[in-house]
Amino acid sequence: MGRAPKIKGQPKKLKQEKITDHVTVKKRKVDRFKGMPEEEVAKRLLPDHLAPNLDIVIVR
Repeated sequence: MGRAPKIKGQPKKLKQEKITDHVTVKKRKVDRFKGMPEEEVAKRLLPDHLAPNLDIVIVR
């Protein structure tokens, strides 16, 4: 019995190709500001809720 004979002409090791080399995925841009341009969002300011004589300010 023993092993099956090797077929001549077959390479010993095959180089495995990476799937990521062939597939390109484009990232979609997330619409966080409902169509408002980024420049306009950057111009907007948050109101200040600080009062005078505060000892500690906690920023989250």
